[in-house]
Amino acid sequence: MELNTLKVDKRDRVAYITLTRPEALNAISPQVLIDLRQAITSASEDTRMKAVVITSGGRAFCAGADLKYVSGFLEDIRAFVDYLEDFNGTMEAIEECPLPVIAAVNGFAFAGGMELLMACDMAIAAEEAQIGDQHQNFGLIGGPVMWQLPRRVGMPNAMELCLTGKWLTGQQAQDYGLVLRAVPKDRLMDEVEELLCQLRDKSRPGLIANKRALKESAKHASFGPGTRVGASYTIHYMGGADEPREGIKAFLEKRKPVFK
Repeated sequence: MELNTLKVDKRDRVAYITLTRPEALNAISPQVLIDLRQAITSASEDTRMKAVVITSGGRAFCAGADLKYVSGFLEDIRAFVDYLEDFNGTMEAIEECPLPVIAAVNGFAFAGGMELLMACDMAIAAEEAQIGDQHQNFGLIGGPVMWQLPRRVGMPNAMELCLTGKWLTGQQAQDYGLVLRAVPKDRLMDEVEELLCQLRDKSRPGLIANKRALKESAKHASFGPGTRVGASYTIHYMGGADEPREGIKAFLEKRKPVFK
């Protein structure tokens, strides 16, 4: 797999995807979108993997869409439509990845970078990180942020962040519910590893089924339909997978379960 804008390191049952455009603050060019989709697909299809981490090299996690490309699109709106569709499709591919996806936010995460953060299932940020939707600061508006942000932080906070272009520190982003935790920058990857340690010994089919059940159930606003969707995933998994049998057997034998 040849990738030009990022690298993938698969080890200890985790696929680490690192953006490698520090000179451009890891801004999202059309090639980044292609490479991200390839990397996510590769991780999803690798039966050894149990989780994915997305991070970056340099002082920025991701500064958003690469405006060198976007400025050209303004003269050709069809090209911009194609880029936006590719962008949305890539964010959806990350959202729909069957494995847990964790963002390790080491620095700036602005506009499309914040959208990339939100496409992940969980995010851990450096306290020094700066996170925000700065589209409005440049007379622009975002794409996936319209769907993602209100669900993460509530509509009033989403309005404030989108309309004012306000930046949050990592700690403020934790307070908003935008990231799971904020830690000192030199502890960022240690904190990510602590989370991964709690995933590596879990059942891969169980992780996949649990993630899908949570996401599908959350699409329903009322208790009845939501719980029925959750129950259907539970029944399918319990009836067709080997892991529940191993788990119950291990509990009864007072030992730790062993999953593949």
